Parts: sequence; C-alpha cells; structure tokens
Amino acid sequence: MKLNAFVAEKKRLMDRTQDPRAACGRILDAWGYDLDKRKLGVAFEDPDKPGRYTINREMAVYVAALANRRAVITVNGRYRNWRASTRREGEVVVSKENRHGQVMGITSNKDLLNFNVLVNDADVVTTDEIGKPRNFTLQGPDGQWYDGWRSLQLIPKTEAEKALFRDADEVSFDHFIHPNRWSSFYSRYYLLAKLAIDRLADQVRFLKAEQKRIRTELEIPPPEWAKTEKVGAEKKVSFWAFNAVVEGGELVGDYTGFETTPEGLEDCTLLRKRCEALLTQLRFHTRATEFAFWQHAIREAIPEDQLLDYLKNGGTDPRQPAWAKGEWQTGYKEKPKARTFWARMEREHEGLALRWRCWQKSERVAA
Repeated sequence: MKLNAFVAEKKRLMDRTQDPRAACGRILDAWGYDLDKRKLGVAFEDPDKPGRYTINREMAVYVAALANRRAVITVNGRYRNWRASTRREGEVVVSKENRHGQVMGITSNKDLLNFNVLVNDADVVTTDEIGKPRNFTLQGPDGQWYDGWRSLQLIPKTEAEKALFRDADEVSFDHFIHPNRWSSFYSRYYLLAKLAIDRLADQVRFLKAEQKRIRTELEIPPPEWAKTEKVGAEKKVSFWAFNAVVEGGELVGDYTGFETTPEGLEDCTLLRKRCEALLTQLRFHTRATEFAFWQHAIREAIPEDQLLDYLKNGGTDPRQPAWAKGEWQTGYKEKPKARTFWARMEREHEGLALRWRCWQKSERVAA
C-alpha cells in the first residue's frame, strides 16, 4: 500500500463524523477470498522482496469467506471445543461426528491465539426446532490446528451456490494460517486494520450507550438471553498469550446521536450489528497475522525460556522483512510504575508505533 493511500484511509478512520464501513471493507479485501473468482486478495507480502505478494489458499481466509456467504458445510471429524461444552434445557445432540450446518461467523480470542467458527449446528435438536449456534474450534490456544478442519465439504442449497461450488464441493488445506503471513505484521494493511478495530470499538461503545438511553427514555426493557450450563469436567492449563497494539491513532470529532423513537432505536441497533460484524472479522484477520508473527517471527528467533527476559532486557530480535523500516526497542512500559514490558517499534513514515508483549495465562479447559 502506498503511503498517500495509507494516510487517506487513516484520516477517514480516525474521524468520528465519517462512516468507517467502506474503509473497513477495503481493509478486509486485503485478506479476502473471492469465492466467485476463486482467488485470494493480498494475503501477505514477501519478507525479502518489497511489493511482491504471495497468494495462498489458507483455511483461515477461506472459512472467513464462507462465513460471509453463510454457506452450509460438513466438518470432516468430531466436534471439538477447547472449553467445556454448554447446552440449554431440552437440547439433544443427534450426532457427535461429521457435524454440519450454516457458517454464521468467525471469532478469535483477544489474548490466546485460538480461533473459532460459529455454525448453526443442525445436529442439535430441541422439541421446537432443528439447529442451534455452536462454536467449533479451528485452532486451539496451544496453536494446534484441529484435524477435523483440514478439509471441508460444501453443501450448496440454491442454484447459485450449486454453480458457485461446482467442482469444489470438498476443499482441503495445507495450512490453517500460512507460515509466511508473519511478514504482514509489519505491513500498512495490518496497521490500518488495528486502527480500524480501535475506531469500531469506540463507535460500538457509543452505540451501546445510545441504545440504553433510548430504551430508558421510552421505557423499553432490554432483551433477555436464555441461560446456559456447562457440561463436562474442566481443568486449569497455562498457555502463551500475546497482545499487539498500534499507537498514535487519535480519534477526532463526535458521533451523531439517534432520535428517541422506536425507529431511532432500530437504526442504532442495525448500525451496531454491522459495526460489530466488521469488528469481529478484522479481529479474526489481525489475530491470524499475529499468530503467524508469534509462531514464525518470534518463537523461531527467541527461545521460549528467554521471551520474558527479551521484553525487559532485549537480545535477539524477532525476524523482520527486508522491506520493513524500524528497530525493536525493549523494556518499554506504558506507565513508569507498570510491571508489564513491551517490545516497541516506531513507524516514522506512518506516524505510528507498533508494540507487542507475551505472557503465560491460565485458563480452564475441557478435561
């Protein structure tokens, strides 16, 4: 991405008076997969050859495209979730093997490097209906890509989908996240995506407050959610957690409020849903890039038992592509009395700074 285009997109994203959705869509296209043309967008830039991009069909990108299409799939393996399963009263699971249903969305964990896909699981049945939303783990918090997701069978329902998926009803993958994607951590597309996440999160907070204000003034009760219960034993396990932050994105301007009417509440709710959907997609793709950076730039350069010391005292730096400008500075703290150390890189041309940290985090997982 050229610097002028980057600066223009950055300015649009940081202005609360402008609609961020078009800019977010352009950023997502950089990691996109066009099912109609069966080709990827720009997935990552060659670490040693500036301006040259590698096109690969990695599963993380493909399943994101299926989520946008709400395609119906069969998972070629047993359902697995690293957390304990949950269920609601009256639910019955017809089959634990080869689960199938419509892909509804993709999610990632903000600390752990694991990824899930939300499927309207047709093998969950109640007395009233068939199908319930269920999270399937694509890659666990330990970096394990689950075998059941190494191939997908597509189940076209409409004539358009039958034409779209012809000769491609089953797709296999070599990678969940391609190893070379680590270099994208240094790219302008990644920096923009992180800024877009900050902007959308800020706007969602505003929209939530607007919904609450309108409901209070109109005396409309908030929606109620059905209770769930955990099923199965759990145990505590420690995993590596990873965070990355882009500094320097200053939001300006103010959002426009909504009318205090049922129609205003509906408009606010619809905009919030759209912003949250974009936010989820951007987080998924940036976390995929962060996993590749963690796995192939950090851990291949710095021994595991030296990672925390590196953040405090420095040493061998993570891998860096030849085209990326800047040097890692270690021992950085957000506040003088903070206990957390970061590695930080100034991005002079973009007017930003990129920083990351890692730590051991304890989680309760299915036993």
